[in-house]
Amino acid sequence: MGKLKNRPPNEDRRPITPAVPQTILQRCAEIIYKMNHGFKAGDLADMYDLSESSIRRIYKERHETETALKTGEVSEESSTDLLALENWFTVDLPKVLMNVDPRNLLNADETGLFWRNVGVKSLIIGRRHETGGRIAKDRITIVLLCSAAGEKFAICVIGTAERPRAFEKNAVHDVTVGKYGFSYYSNSTARMTTAIFNSWLDWLKAEMVKQDRHVLLVVDSFIAHKVSSRSNVTVFEKLPVTNGVEDFVKGLTVFDAVKWAMEARKSVKPSTIVNCFHKSSVLVLPVVVTIVRNQPVDPLTLFGLEDYR
Repeated sequence: MGKLKNRPPNEDRRPITPAVPQTILQRCAEIIYKMNHGFKAGDLADMYDLSESSIRRIYKERHETETALKTGEVSEESSTDLLALENWFTVDLPKVLMNVDPRNLLNADETGLFWRNVGVKSLIIGRRHETGGRIAKDRITIVLLCSAAGEKFAICVIGTAERPRAFEKNAVHDVTVGKYGFSYYSNSTARMTTAIFNSWLDWLKAEMVKQDRHVLLVVDSFIAHKVSSRSNVTVFEKLPVTNGVEDFVKGLTVFDAVKWAMEARKSVKPSTIVNCFHKSSVLVLPVVVTIVRNQPVDPLTLFGLEDYR
């Protein structure tokens, strides 16, 4: 191949895109926020001295970006009405939390753990690209539960196999929280279902009965969470988870994933959980309610939820 003559240096390199000034990003964010809250493109065009087409383009590009990131599963934020969410935070939630001790305010949520996936991006040297690797899709669901006081509960694991071979090889049989520190359920999709959530909720109720506690469990509005409360657990929905490397990944089992999840849970400090509750504006100064032993307690009345019958 002949050499290119009279070629200016660095001509084949892409020009460096200058950073977007912070003021422009702020204006775009304001425009998107106001469009979501009912402002018209014409009003915003006069307000920011832009054309209506520019306003619509900013808003359109934002939603196209969100759509490109969704892969068949609708996010919680996309299905939540912002006005209803604001009303829930400012009106409904404070009423509920007035009578709740932070120790009895629980939050549970599911997260997917792709335990064999090493990621799709890596640093490379020069123009060398590694090819041929497959993206592992092995996944389990982990249910995490904690209280506003920093208390951590045993994790719940949902897999696809009723009796994983890795469990059998490690002499793990008839998994229960009492024996192994975690609970295990299975179905064909390794996802939370109403049946599994009901069974898990029965376990939580039994634990709270042993401790003579009445707790408020806050969960999201996922359809599997739409179940009845228990005697000691009141469910409350909120409106809105090189070849050497490949050989190592192939040797991983679901038992390794469960051990990692349990170790990660242990590493979370109670103060971190408490700070998260405060940061989310969920925790308010509680009014501690005295419960008389051996007397029936209406959980909805206890937490001020009579209007949610």
